[in-house]
Amino acid sequence: MMKKWNIKMSLPLMGMAAMFLALFTVPSTVAAQGNSVVYVSTTKGANTSSGSGTKTDPYNLFNDAVKGVADGGTIYILAGSNSAMLNDLNSSNEPFVINKQIYIKPEPGAQTAILTTRVAGIILGADVTFENIELNVTNRYHDQIFANGHTLTLNNVTRAQGSRLVDIVAGGLYSNNTQISTATPGNNGKIIIQGKCAFGNIYAGSINGNFSGTSSIDIGNIAANSLLGNIYSCGADETPIGDDFFNQEEPPAPTPNPHAYKVTGKVNVTINKAPVQTIDGTGAGNGTDVFCNAEYASSYHSFLNITKLTVGGKLRPKALTAPEGKRPDLSVPSNGILNLTDLKNIEVKDFIGGGRLLIDKSSTLSIFGTATGTSVFETEYYKGQNSHSGIVTINHVYIKAGSTSSATFTFDPYPTQTDLILQRQANGDWMIIRYSSSSAVTFTYESADDFMGDVGRSTETIDSANGTPLGAEAIPYDGYRFVNWTKDGVVVSTNLYLVPQKTGTAYSGGHYIAHFAEDNSPEPEQPEKPDPDDTDSGNTSPGTPPPPAPPAAPKPSAPAVTAPKPVNVSLSKPKVTLKRGKKYAVIKYKKVKNAHGYEIYRSNKKKSGYKKVATTKKTSYKNKKLKSRKKYYYKVRAYRTVNGQKYYSSYSAVKSVKVK
Repeated sequence: MMKKWNIKMSLPLMGMAAMFLALFTVPSTVAAQGNSVVYVSTTKGANTSSGSGTKTDPYNLFNDAVKGVADGGTIYILAGSNSAMLNDLNSSNEPFVINKQIYIKPEPGAQTAILTTRVAGIILGADVTFENIELNVTNRYHDQIFANGHTLTLNNVTRAQGSRLVDIVAGGLYSNNTQISTATPGNNGKIIIQGKCAFGNIYAGSINGNFSGTSSIDIGNIAANSLLGNIYSCGADETPIGDDFFNQEEPPAPTPNPHAYKVTGKVNVTINKAPVQTIDGTGAGNGTDVFCNAEYASSYHSFLNITKLTVGGKLRPKALTAPEGKRPDLSVPSNGILNLTDLKNIEVKDFIGGGRLLIDKSSTLSIFGTATGTSVFETEYYKGQNSHSGIVTINHVYIKAGSTSSATFTFDPYPTQTDLILQRQANGDWMIIRYSSSSAVTFTYESADDFMGDVGRSTETIDSANGTPLGAEAIPYDGYRFVNWTKDGVVVSTNLYLVPQKTGTAYSGGHYIAHFAEDNSPEPEQPEKPDPDDTDSGNTSPGTPPPPAPPAAPKPSAPAVTAPKPVNVSLSKPKVTLKRGKKYAVIKYKKVKNAHGYEIYRSNKKKSGYKKVATTKKTSYKNKKLKSRKKYYYKVRAYRTVNGQKYYSSYSAVKSVKVK
């Protein structure tokens, strides 16, 4: 789809190197003595070296501007019909070397400037930034920019009318495994492309050689009507071309060669609104990881031979494969939507969930490694709405995660399939089954103090007779230890991992609480029971612990434990603000000094009926799955935990919001 060239038909290597040293290298003394800002504008022909680099007396050639600017300085191209010229003064057909860090921009106040190049490519020996530049490339040899193991930033860089299409290379330029140029190579090639652009392919490796290092390709917020080729995690072969300078036919693009020209390290690719059709990870010694953080609703991108795909936006891949003999890792964080409906029976290694996962109604996602997180499962969007899944197939296994997986998948059925649930089987398969509403039970799991520890799963719903609960693991934080699990104030387990048991021949569901304590501190006599006055808006005074729960009948051999003494703790009342959304509300409050966390309560009435909906250490909470056009009331209290005992602030003032 693109074009290009070759070094194999160039002058002998020794002669080229000597010529290049003579023409284009910049002595270190020049760089040290250069000016931080220089100006260039070609007004006296393509072969005349003149000017002092000031705005009133600019350099005539871009070659001189590079020599005259200091390391870390800026070259301003004067706008106008002449702009700037980078000339191959000796007709060597060798790339021009930039061995210092510089910024290339239009003069202040100008929107763009043209840089015409007659050299056979540009190769970096330091980090270089092009900004708001139109490239007019005329040479058929090496119409490429080589980052050469450095950082190349292209911000709003396009091609001028009639220019050849430039490819971008993270590595260097070689002939017979020998580097061509005097540019100082780096080992961390990085390509950054932003805004409006017009380039060919992007290669993570080198041309005609290996690249010993890592490569990063970051393409973000690309403007409409931009042009980009494909991304390859390897180097490429050049195609020999005829020496016809005036031939307007586009040279062929370098041919990716992952077997001959590898990248020894990792290749990382980030795309954000990037018009890249194919990302091919073949040839990366440590694999190719791709991160997508924009919305791509249509089936457009093909991800071939990659090791990991992370979706932080909305993505519908056209293809997804891993290197031969391997499977890719998938990560879908809370802000991600991964639509796999164009793919059939996907196999992955590890899966990290948290967002939305769409699978074709007749396909299966098989996870062969670890699986974690809680994700929303759907088959398709119904008429573009995100409120529920599309049609599913009864008794079909949609996800295979293995019996030891800790991942959880929630499912909101299509309105005509409300009698269906996505249930995990004993072998780890997640299957759609039919149940009667009377036979469904729900288990919820919660940490008594999320400052001390967490639980591995928050909720699950199963069929009471035929389902198998997964249970949840108690996870104490550093400095704290697990004590026990309770249900309705009664200790039910002292094992870290709790699996609910049947009541008779069926499961009855329930709410389980994991309790923690400080290391080396005595266990509390009994877990804290809910405050019976939770429905009041200010029932607990600052610094006053809730009333102790009445002790349960002691076990025969259980020693008596002394309850911790009350401690004076002063906590201010939180100040709450609410923001409404579509079927959700966001509760925000200012940080309370000395607080370990916050409890959030909700009701449909202003003065009664409050239930705790969250305990968090954050200063905001998004309450999801609310009913549209319904009014909700919220209040918040802060808490601090001392010696295993919670101390509360007063409740905040009650705030209300009507969700969209």
